[in-house]
Amino acid sequence: MKNTRIEKKQSDFEGKTMDAPQIMYDKPIELDKKDISLLISLEENARLPLSKLSKKIALSRDAVKYRMERLIRHKILLKFTTIVNPPNFGFTNISWVFVSLWNVTGDKEEEFVSHLKNNSYITYVARVGGRWDYKIEITARNPGHFDEILTNIRRKFPQIIREYESVPLLKEYKMGYFPYREL
Repeated sequence: MKNTRIEKKQSDFEGKTMDAPQIMYDKPIELDKKDISLLISLEENARLPLSKLSKKIALSRDAVKYRMERLIRHKILLKFTTIVNPPNFGFTNISWVFVSLWNVTGDKEEEFVSHLKNNSYITYVARVGGRWDYKIEITARNPGHFDEILTNIRRKFPQIIREYESVPLLKEYKMGYFPYREL
């Protein structure tokens, strides 16, 4: 079987941002109650060892490992990640910015997206529908830092940014990625 464990040294990540896993619309697969239980357990704590996961969902270690590999292979599990609390290390200004583009060519839009993805203070980039074309999340040290980041984006792409609106994040009440607790 293919080894799905990824080992990286700290130096491999210095000065780099990592791409978010891409949400893909492949053919859905059926999930049974054990799969759902496994996903819920991993969402609560992705660091649980196989031995504890197997006890928690009443399956053998090999069965849990097989299911995890299957969920990875079918792109249900995209990433095991760390969730940080930016205000606790000096980044107290978190805002969503909605951007509408106009007169944009494919190349210019690619350049815009690449610029956003390569800015370490931009922690989320998504193409959206409706009034806005993009939703981005900027994590800054303070309002002045936020303004500097946004101004730099606006100055670099004045010919394609038609409109934007920033919304400061005041308090989060829920953050989860697994939508089906019960099937």
